Amino acid sequence: MPTSIQVKYYNSFWIKKVKSNQTTSRPVWPGLPWDPTGYPTFPGGAKTTGATENWLLEESRIKGGYNNVSVSLGAKAYLNEEDPVQVNRKAGLIFSGIFNSRTGLNETNVFSLASPITKELNPDSGSIQKLFAEDTNVITFQERKVGYVLINKNTIYTGDQGATETTGIPVLGQYVPYAGEYGISEDPESFAYFGNRKYFTDKDRGVVLRLSRDGLTEISTYGMKDYFRDNLPLMSNNFQTFNVSWTLTAGQSLEDAYVSSFKVDVNSTIGDCKVFKGSIFRILNSGVLETSARVTNIVDESTANEITITLDQSVQTSLLSGGGDFVFYYKGKIQGGYDNYNRVYTLSLQNTPDYISSTDGYSTVTFDESVRGWVSFYTYKPNFIYSISGKFYSITGNNIYEHYSGTSYMNFYGSQGVASVAFVFNDQPSLVKNFKTINYEGDNGWFVDVMTSGNTQFNKDYPESTSNTFNTVNKDTTLRVFSYEEGLYTDPLTGEPKRAGFDRKENKYVANLVNDSVAMAGEVRFGNVMTGIKGFFAKVTFSTDSTTDPSGLKEIWSLGSEVVRSS
Repeated sequence: MPTSIQVKYYNSFWIKKVKSNQTTSRPVWPGLPWDPTGYPTFPGGAKTTGATENWLLEESRIKGGYNNVSVSLGAKAYLNEEDPVQVNRKAGLIFSGIFNSRTGLNETNVFSLASPITKELNPDSGSIQKLFAEDTNVITFQERKVGYVLINKNTIYTGDQGATETTGIPVLGQYVPYAGEYGISEDPESFAYFGNRKYFTDKDRGVVLRLSRDGLTEISTYGMKDYFRDNLPLMSNNFQTFNVSWTLTAGQSLEDAYVSSFKVDVNSTIGDCKVFKGSIFRILNSGVLETSARVTNIVDESTANEITITLDQSVQTSLLSGGGDFVFYYKGKIQGGYDNYNRVYTLSLQNTPDYISSTDGYSTVTFDESVRGWVSFYTYKPNFIYSISGKFYSITGNNIYEHYSGTSYMNFYGSQGVASVAFVFNDQPSLVKNFKTINYEGDNGWFVDVMTSGNTQFNKDYPESTSNTFNTVNKDTTLRVFSYEEGLYTDPLTGEPKRAGFDRKENKYVANLVNDSVAMAGEVRFGNVMTGIKGFFAKVTFSTDSTTDPSGLKEIWSLGSEVVRSS
C-alpha cells in the first residue's frame, strides 16, 4: 500500500564573504549587525572563518520549487532613489502632521507629499536662520530679509473684479515681509525678545535692530552708529584654528610600538591650554605633518602642564619624540539676550570664544529702552545669556552665574572689577579755557584716571613757516587724582593728615588739577608749574578704587570744574 510522506520545504540562505572585504572573519547577515536567532543555519560544508573566503548571497525559491517566486526584501521603510540629486532648500519651510495630546493623535513624523506641506521664501534673501512664533504668525529671519508667515489663514485682497476667496486654508499661509532690507545675517544667537520687542543684529549691514509693532528700527544709531559699523563686520563666520603645542613627557616608558594612551606636556595647564575632547592630535616632524588622530579622553595629572590623553587610534611611538600640537576650530559669535531684571537688551561681540580666552577679544554692551540709548559696557564674557522669572543669568564655561544676587557690585564670575564713567566738559565750545579744579557729588571711592584737553594744532614749521599744513601735537593731561581714602597721607613736617587727591568740603569732593603735559612749541611754562589744563574742552574718566569698599555700591551724581578764560 502506497504511503504519503509530508515533505517540509524551507528557504535556505547562504552568505559568503565579499571578495573586497577581507577583514570580516565570519559571514554576516545583510542589514543585521548581530547574529539573529531562529534563522536557518549555514550549510554544513560552509566555512565561517578565514580571511580568504569569497562570500556571496544565494537565495532559494519559495518552497524550493523550480521557477517559483524568489524571496524578496519586501517593502522598504526608506527608499533611496536610483540617481539621487540632493537639493538644499535653505529658504524653504516644511511641516508635518498635527499633534493632539487630548486625543492621542501624533503625526509629527508624517510628511505626506500629497498635502501642501511646504512654503518657499525668496532664496535671494538668503537662508532662513531663525523662526519665532508670535500670536498666529511665524516670524522668519533670513540673512537679508525679515518677514512673517500667516498660520492657518490667508490675507484676502479685493479689486475691481471682486473679492479673492480661498477654498482651502493651508497651515502656512501668505508671507508678508517687513519694510526695509534688513536680515539677521548668520547670527541667530544675537536674537532676544521681551514683550512685543525683538532684538537682533545684521552684521552684514553693521546695525543692531529692534522689531516691534512699528516695524524695524536701527537702535544702533542711538549714539553707537560708528561703533557697531566698525565692530560688527569683525565677527567672522569663517572657522579659524587654535593650536596648543605638546611634547612627550620626559622619562615616560612606552613599551609597545603603537600606543593610543600616553602623557604629554602642554604649553599651559589644562584649564588654560584649551585641549578638549574632539581636538585633533598631530605629530609633526620639522613642521611637517606625520600623522594625526582625534582625542577621545583627557585626564589632568597632578604635575603642572601634564595631561594623559587617549586617542581614537594607535600612533607609532617612534614618531612621538618629534612633538606636535593639538588643533581645533572656532569662529566668532554675537551673543544676545534680554535682561528681565534691569530691562535691557544685552549684546556680547566675541572674536574668540570664552574657552579660548575669557578676557580678550570681546565687548558686552546693553541697550535701555527707557533712555533709548546704549548705557553700559560690561567686563564679563558670557557663553549664553537668558532670563527666567525676572532673574538674569549667564553661562561661563560649564557654570551658571546669577547676576544681581547678593550685595556685591562690579563682581562677575568671582572676579572683582572696577567701574568707570567718562565725561566731557564743553561749556562755551569756542572759548579757550583753563580747567583748574575737579569736583563731584557722590559716594566715596572715586578717583580720576586722567583728564585731557582737546588736541592743539599749529603750522608745521611754527612760527616762521607760512605753510597751511597742520600737525597735531600732544594735548594737555593731568596727573591721577587719588580718591579720598587712597590720597590720605601724613605730613612729615607737621604730622597732620593731608589729602593728595580728593578732599571733602561741604559734602562735595574737590581736588586741584596738576598738569602733566610735555612742552609744546611756543610754551614758556608747562607741566606742574602750570595750574590745570587749557583747551576748548576737556575729557575726564572717573573710576572706582580697589580699597574703599571694593564690592560696595558707589554712585556719582554730578561733577564740575572751576574754569577761567585763558589769557
